[in-house]
Amino acid sequence: MNNDNNSLVRLNQCLIKIQKDSSRKHVALRKALQDALDHLKALQTYQTEDKNAANRFSSQGVPKDPVELDRVANKIVISLRLACETKTSKLMSTALDCMHKMIDYGFLRGAASDEEAPEKKLMAKVIGIISGCFDFPDDAVQLQIIKALLSAVVSPTCDVHETSLLNAIRTCYNIFLVSRNTVNQNTAKGTLTQMLHTIYQRMELKMSPDIVIGAIDESAIEEQLADRTPTPSKKKDLARQSIDPTDSSPAAMAKRLVAEIATSDKADEDREKREAEEAERMQQEEQVEGDDHNSSESSEIQGDAADEPIKATDLEGSIEVIEDIQSEASSKLIASAAASVAEDAPAPQPDPSVNGDVLDKQEAKKSDSSEGYYVFNDCYLIFRALCKLSMKDLPKDATNESIDMKSKVLSLELLLTILESSGPVFRSCDKFINTAIKKYLIISLLTNGVSSNSKVFKLSLSIFLALISYFKDYVKNEIGVFYSKIFLFILESSNSTLAQKWMVLQVLYQICKNPQALVDIFVNYDCSLDSKDIYGGMVDCLSKITRGSHVMDKGNWTPQEEKLKILALECLVTIMKSLVDWSKELRIEKAVVDPFTLPNKSGQNGQNEDKKEKDEEVEDEYEDVRPGLDPNFAKVKERKEKLQVGIHKFKMSFKKGMRYFIDNDLVQDDPSSIAKFLKETEGLDRVAVGEYLGQKNPPFADSVRRCYLETFDVKGLEIDLAIRRFLGAFRIPGEAQQIDRIMERFADHYFSQNIEVGFGNADAVYILSFAIIMLATDLHSVAIKTKIAKAEWVKQQKSLNEGLKDFDENYLAGIYDRIGSAPLALDDGSFDASGDLSTDPKQRKNRFTKEMERTITKSKQMIKEKQRDKVIYYRAKQIEHVRPMFEVVWPPMIAAFSVLLEEMDTPEVIALCLEGFKYAIRVSCTFHLEVERNAFITALAKFTVLNNLREMKPKNVECIKALIDIARTEANYLQDSWLQILSCVSHLEQLHIVGSGKIQMQTSPEEIPKHTHKRTSSSLFLGGHFEQANATMVADQLDSSIQTSIDRIFTSSTQLNSNEIEHFVKCLCRISREEIESGSAEHKMFSLQKLVELAHFNMDRIRLVWTRIWGVLADHFTKVGCDQNSRLAMYAIDSLRQLAMKFLEKNELSNYQFQKEFLKPFEVIMASNSLVKIRQLVIECLANMVKSRAHNIKSGWKSIFVAFTVAASDHDESIVHLAFHTAEQVIQGHFNLIADPFFNDCVNCLVAYGNNHLFIDTSLKAIKAVVQCADHLAQGRVVELQSDENGKQGFYSDNKQHLALWFPILTGLSGIVSHSHIDVRTAAMKALFNILNLYGDLLNDKFWELLFRGVLLPMFDNVQYASKSEILQEDNEWLTTTCLPALNTLVDLFSNYFGKINFLLNDMLSLLSSCILQDNESLARYGSTCLLLMVMTNGLKFTTEHWTIISTRLSGILKLNLPRDVLEVPSETPLPVPTERALLRSSSQTGSFSEISIEDRRNRMIKNGYRATKGKITVQLSLVETVNEVVFTHYSNLETSHLETLLDALKDSLSFSYTVTRNTTLHSKLQKTGLTELLQRLETQVMSSYLRILFRMYSETVDDADLRRQISESRVIPLCHDFLVEYLKVGIDGPDSATKRIMGYTPIIVQILRGLNDLYDDQFLSHLPKFYNLLCDLMLSHHKDIREVLREILSRIGKMKQIS
Repeated sequence: MNNDNNSLVRLNQCLIKIQKDSSRKHVALRKALQDALDHLKALQTYQTEDKNAANRFSSQGVPKDPVELDRVANKIVISLRLACETKTSKLMSTALDCMHKMIDYGFLRGAASDEEAPEKKLMAKVIGIISGCFDFPDDAVQLQIIKALLSAVVSPTCDVHETSLLNAIRTCYNIFLVSRNTVNQNTAKGTLTQMLHTIYQRMELKMSPDIVIGAIDESAIEEQLADRTPTPSKKKDLARQSIDPTDSSPAAMAKRLVAEIATSDKADEDREKREAEEAERMQQEEQVEGDDHNSSESSEIQGDAADEPIKATDLEGSIEVIEDIQSEASSKLIASAAASVAEDAPAPQPDPSVNGDVLDKQEAKKSDSSEGYYVFNDCYLIFRALCKLSMKDLPKDATNESIDMKSKVLSLELLLTILESSGPVFRSCDKFINTAIKKYLIISLLTNGVSSNSKVFKLSLSIFLALISYFKDYVKNEIGVFYSKIFLFILESSNSTLAQKWMVLQVLYQICKNPQALVDIFVNYDCSLDSKDIYGGMVDCLSKITRGSHVMDKGNWTPQEEKLKILALECLVTIMKSLVDWSKELRIEKAVVDPFTLPNKSGQNGQNEDKKEKDEEVEDEYEDVRPGLDPNFAKVKERKEKLQVGIHKFKMSFKKGMRYFIDNDLVQDDPSSIAKFLKETEGLDRVAVGEYLGQKNPPFADSVRRCYLETFDVKGLEIDLAIRRFLGAFRIPGEAQQIDRIMERFADHYFSQNIEVGFGNADAVYILSFAIIMLATDLHSVAIKTKIAKAEWVKQQKSLNEGLKDFDENYLAGIYDRIGSAPLALDDGSFDASGDLSTDPKQRKNRFTKEMERTITKSKQMIKEKQRDKVIYYRAKQIEHVRPMFEVVWPPMIAAFSVLLEEMDTPEVIALCLEGFKYAIRVSCTFHLEVERNAFITALAKFTVLNNLREMKPKNVECIKALIDIARTEANYLQDSWLQILSCVSHLEQLHIVGSGKIQMQTSPEEIPKHTHKRTSSSLFLGGHFEQANATMVADQLDSSIQTSIDRIFTSSTQLNSNEIEHFVKCLCRISREEIESGSAEHKMFSLQKLVELAHFNMDRIRLVWTRIWGVLADHFTKVGCDQNSRLAMYAIDSLRQLAMKFLEKNELSNYQFQKEFLKPFEVIMASNSLVKIRQLVIECLANMVKSRAHNIKSGWKSIFVAFTVAASDHDESIVHLAFHTAEQVIQGHFNLIADPFFNDCVNCLVAYGNNHLFIDTSLKAIKAVVQCADHLAQGRVVELQSDENGKQGFYSDNKQHLALWFPILTGLSGIVSHSHIDVRTAAMKALFNILNLYGDLLNDKFWELLFRGVLLPMFDNVQYASKSEILQEDNEWLTTTCLPALNTLVDLFSNYFGKINFLLNDMLSLLSSCILQDNESLARYGSTCLLLMVMTNGLKFTTEHWTIISTRLSGILKLNLPRDVLEVPSETPLPVPTERALLRSSSQTGSFSEISIEDRRNRMIKNGYRATKGKITVQLSLVETVNEVVFTHYSNLETSHLETLLDALKDSLSFSYTVTRNTTLHSKLQKTGLTELLQRLETQVMSSYLRILFRMYSETVDDADLRRQISESRVIPLCHDFLVEYLKVGIDGPDSATKRIMGYTPIIVQILRGLNDLYDDQFLSHLPKFYNLLCDLMLSHHKDIREVLREILSRIGKMKQIS
């Protein structure tokens, strides 16, 4: 065995060294050393001589026998103890080193007993010996103490636990505090760190997390601790034995400091119990303590660091980044400790009994000796001790180098080390969490988290970060309190130092970098009704800091303040970045290729490659983050937002606010719920609460007051304290009646809970309560100068206790003193965070101290209240949480970014602001938040100053770059926000044009265009200079890459999704319109050119998407094409032509209308633009398309023909001729392309040219082309003809397709018949009837019916319904040259196809009847002629039904055409008085009005007035002749009823004539009108026809001859008799005028006589007696014709009577 490595040899050398260094006076020491050396020597001898030594000794020479090992260890320890007691540096160092070696070599084990005190463990003795050496102030000794204690604690065999462990840690702690040796301090600190690391790692190894998770019986643990640890009294005795209270040395001070903590367990328990009992009273008397109490303790909280002003270097150097704290607290110290401690010691070996395995759960609970149990309690006790050390108050004069300060800092550093190195057992143990952390560590953080000492404050924040990282699941409420009461308070307070704000911002920065932590804060606090909005409040505070709310002198920024502002800005930007990171998975999902997006092509700037690279960079950091939003959180957040709205309403009006709460189910409409709501809801305006409680609304309001009072426990409280508590919850209203209602209910409640106090009744409580309120007003009101004295007030109130003895004077005096010390103030837990912006450091320090004390007290109270609540810390996993998070913070975000971007020019700040804008826009785009997105993009666009008359700075150029970058990265999400981006691009192009010199800027107000009158001349003048300067700036700052990026915006439009491309196009069109309206000549077409490029790039999209895109583009191109600026219009049309040519290269499927929509702008421009050259350009473009792309054109033919149709009405001959020529070429060369779907469009186009009134040749050609189309149609080149059931020749039916093809031709020609030129209308009429005559056989009956009623008859509508219009003038050209021939041609057509269309007889008769009954004589007579022609031509084809129609219609015409107006001539003044207009018209035609006599004018008016009557009489004569012709031509086809109908009509005419002619008065009046002769002629004509028919019927021999003779006899015989009688009477005896008139009837007399003579004999003889005398009288007639007929009659009579 190697002696150099033999432990026995090494120990022997140490003991020998001690023996040599000891003096003779150390007798006991030398004796003990000798004894120990003898034992060692014996072991060495045995080790070298015994053959079985290898089995009895380890490789290092340590005996394996525990008994032998413990005996040797005891001997050595006794000698070493005596050596340490010598207080000799040399001996103590060697002895401690020897102990160190014993521990390292394994001579000391935890189970060994002390031979001097068998009831104790040897290891406890060793630790005590080592710790006892601390009193000796020697650096070497202290270093050996540290090394020995470290070895003992980390040794796997020593088992240092509980008291011994705490003693070891305390010793190292003291050495750090009192040692002035830097090496020793660092070594002690590193040793402590390593000890704690080992202890807590040992706990993680020895215990399973399952053992400690769940409820732990804390009382049992305390009992076990009490059994194994010295009692507090013993601890105090031990402490007194070693600590002199009068000793003021650093070592003594350190001992006292640590001993107080180590011996205070029981005292803490007693204190906590006492605090629990007196908590209420302490809270009530908190305000009574006054300012003196605050000032007395304020200095204890403050540190020296706060007394000194902070410099910029302090912020940069002394305030380190939070991440470095751990390395400072652990890594560095552990390294130094390892260097010192492990210099001579071997590395500790792992415990073979444990082997790193986790203890079984049952084994850990098996017995009190369980190692896991000891380890667990060790960790707990150490953690609690460190917390208490950190909570100890600092003296007023404490400096950074004072022991108290060093102790606090060290304890916090060690706590931080424990937390950061903790494992799953520690992090999940209820004992640690509920007791150690919540009970001690949180309170420590609250105390130190507001410290003015930068190091303490920084460490507190670091510990808080560790809590958030590892324990947030268990300390949710505590974290929330720390956020709201510490962090946000420090940020908002104007009295906190910049260093404090800086460090808080550093912590927030670390939190904000973690998206999970940030979202968790929002979910657990902002989405909780029981918590304040921490996330929203944090952003608000950060935004305020960036905007300078923390600055006292905003006009004079210090470097520190600017750095603080920048750090706050970094936090805001980091928040936005975290939101982006959290939602990037959703972004990836949305980045799936749109099926409507064009595939990527080479040369498109690699945008897809960029996306791919970005996608590959996405980390798996948030694998479990999934889309969607938990509905529970959404509901809670919504409810919380409603609550905030209600709180605001409640403040404005408590009635409306409460109604809002009830309506939104935030509170139930019952007194108890409302009372609880008023008491517990944070944020309610306390003034409004007081007004609500004091309102008069019995009994409901009184019930609310009663329930509200029941929430207060005032049992056992003094009345003034009860009032203070009660009134501290709300602000009492000022109205006396309201106060009375509230205090009356209070008195009743207080009396019911304090009956035994000594009040007589509730009235006594009420009176005294009111007196206390009045006293508070008296003592604390500045308006009352003279205060009431205590004795006087006591005397006044003494006798107010009704029913019992007077109040005790001391009792009342105490009330007076307490009220005098503090007013009855509202205890709302708030304070003015902004404070007084005084620059005095001492005043600010004092204010901050007071604020902190109040904050800490309130925070402790809140934590204590919330510890009873069972809370769950939710780990956010939904991506959709980002939406409400962003909606909450975007207003302060945009405010912060905008303010800094406006005020500051620092590149760092500008970069941060722009980064914030980008992140905010990305979030708003990702979640389609339109308002937010537009707000941020609009704000960013504003900072480009491209739209403003401002000089551009470098930061504005950076904004331009950022905006362009956003357009590239967020292209598929911008929607309407493209408008701002494209507007900036447009203005940027304007600046490029200005910079290139193409635009001469306006240099004087006179050069300003008139359309800019809304802006002042000076502003435009300055604007011109700014624009020139900005152009220079843009040229200098923006390189070619920016122009490339701008171009990529348009070239990459092919990668926009189907919805986004539509938004992009709409916005670009809008910008183009703005350029056209207000831009310069060079700039007007920039966006228009981009639109053309855009159309080219995206034309290959699917038709559905392209249709939507083109719908927008077409509308814009149309408007530009209609612009009066010929350059713009021509560019638009030329662009349309180019696009159309490209588009027409692609074939179009049947039944699609894409080409039509594409070419529609041409037709609109053609119809709307008034410039000839523009319209001519449109026609030329269309003609070129037809020439080059005719075979590709399908649905586009419709738009082409529409445009040609519009051109047909143009006044320019070249346009008309070119358009018609193109249309004509289409018909001749490409008719097969337009045959089916566009035949009608072609026909309509040709008809339009036929209606052209300017160019007759074109109209005539158009008519020929229409006929050509009709020929194509009839020949089946357009559509196949339909065949009947028998398969006969095809025909056209009345189906919609056939009608739709024929009717445009027929109606078009029918319309042209009304053309103003006779050649055109004649050609149209001939073409129309030729087509019908040629192809009429192809039309079925239904078609003919529709044709007649829809085409032919409407040709004469202006005749049928013309009434008194000019069309009925006798000299009307159209009537004479077209209408009458058309009417005749129509009759011929009807006759030709009568067999097919005879069912239209009624329609024809209606047309002819309307013509006959018109006032125009020519038309009427022509109509009569046509009627006669039609009947005579088709009479043999008529059926009985047809003759019935004919006879009825003729009868009606005869009756309606009678000139009955002649019967209405006035009596004495028959002449109508001419109107002034008529007289003037007559005078203008015939001469001067004065030269025409009244008689002449009357005669002229008579002549003009009865012209229509004469015409009617003439027509009536023609009609009578027509009836006569029809009857006697087709007599054999007419039935008796038909004849009778006609006879009735003739009889009516005869009766009318007889009435007029027999009325002598009327006859005389009509003499001068020239009507008498016509009327007499009419009478004669009608009488003749009437008699002729009757006599013909009387001699009838057909089947119904009897009926006809009977009818005839009944009519003709009486008529003939009466007429002869009248003739004889008037002709012989009447006046000359009558005789003259009656003589005109001679032919009628002759006809009557001949008719009688032609009767059959029997008929003649039967009527002869009746006529014989008359015949005899007629012998006297002078008319030869009469006498001749009479001779024949008499001769016949003679023959019949056989008279010769």
